[in-house]
Amino acid sequence: MLLNNKLVHQFLRENNYRLDLQDYELQLLSHPDYPSFRSISDTLDYFNILNIAAQVPKESLEQLPLSFLTVVTAGGLPELASIKRKRKIKITTSAATSEMSADEFGKIWSGAIIAVEPNYNTLSYSINGRQACLLPVFYVG
Repeated sequence: MLLNNKLVHQFLRENNYRLDLQDYELQLLSHPDYPSFRSISDTLDYFNILNIAAQVPKESLEQLPLSFLTVVTAGGLPELASIKRKRKIKITTSAATSEMSADEFGKIWSGAIIAVEPNYNTLSYSINGRQACLLPVFYVG
């Protein structure tokens, strides 16, 4: 399977997780099952990111989260993809981003997913085009 570490990193950022790419890659590359779907899920576990890796029936697409990681077959090879479900399915791989119908997606989709619970403990905002992140502050009185 073709893995793209930056694709996973971007997927995590979109779900409000901030990890250092080098730390993430170090953990992922040292996993005994790298490159595999399991190595991604186990690496997320290492960073305490609640996730689920599962093989789901293709008919269950509408019940899945609006974004998830999966394996698609592109050019005859299995490849990691980041998915966003809207009216069409937006597929981002290391090579390209495209949109297609659910029926078209079903033809290239493996049914394997990794989904994460979005991180609601941070607030992101933009200042002059740069992303910033607010972390909650707790006072003990």
